[in-house]
Amino acid sequence: MQYIRGLKTLFARVTGSLAQPGASVEPIFASIARAAADLDRLFATTAPAEFTAPTRAMRGWLAYFARRERFDRLVEAIARARLAFEAAMTGLRRFRPPAIVEFALTRGIFSLRGQPAGTRVCLPAGMICFDDGLFARLAQMALRKARGARQAVLGAMAGESFQQIQAEIESLGGIVERPAGRARDLAAAFDRVNAEYFGARMPRPRLTWSRTLTRRKFGHYDHLRDTVMISATLDDAEVPEFVVDYVLYHELLHKQHGMVWSNGRARVHTPTFKQADRNFARYAEADEWLKKLARRGR
Repeated sequence: MQYIRGLKTLFARVTGSLAQPGASVEPIFASIARAAADLDRLFATTAPAEFTAPTRAMRGWLAYFARRERFDRLVEAIARARLAFEAAMTGLRRFRPPAIVEFALTRGIFSLRGQPAGTRVCLPAGMICFDDGLFARLAQMALRKARGARQAVLGAMAGESFQQIQAEIESLGGIVERPAGRARDLAAAFDRVNAEYFGARMPRPRLTWSRTLTRRKFGHYDHLRDTVMISATLDDAEVPEFVVDYVLYHELLHKQHGMVWSNGRARVHTPTFKQADRNFARYAEADEWLKKLARRGR
């Protein structure tokens, strides 16, 4: 397994610089864009499986925020989260302002560390979708142990916006095909679904389980990389085989139907797509199972 010399240092410098109040963002964006371009060239000649998981994760983060509109959203989220955390710090001794907020690669809900220069707050990148109210609840949960806030935060993390960002960052990092899970095999599921619904003519995409458990976003198809990622939540003997087959079928429909552009926006769940989706033999049962799994995450 390979790692890229200097990447960890560069990543820490970028996220740390952005977290500083009053940071000059233009040089930081230029560093992200250059690093993402350099990594694209490197990954074009070397299979993702050759790199360590942390290397792929950093590459995904840099590739995601190398797009200007996403970077601007990140900068705005840092400012809003900082205000929420500093407001919640009022009167506290252990954690004091300024809040030094990083949206990085943590898998938890948050991490806090008091420092001489303030309080370091590390959050998952997907939280850039949070509004001011959610950041306020997150700060109350983290600093004040407010019980009511936890449900709202976990509900938002189970939502489509958060999980879409997390899934895309993971995908941009370079997918390593891992069809065999602990309880279910995506290769076997593909063979079943391909034979029954696509006449065994669907070219097999790369198949992999996600690294994290998700309760709302159960699958993701990456058109550019021809990769289907299925939530590790479904890799459970308790989850019926037909539920995994349905989610895979849904993602393969994305591969088959592609995107339809209307008024400058890409649409994937068109009426034709939705009709095809309901052609799955046990659609209603699978849908009910997924709703049940989503309720568990609340």
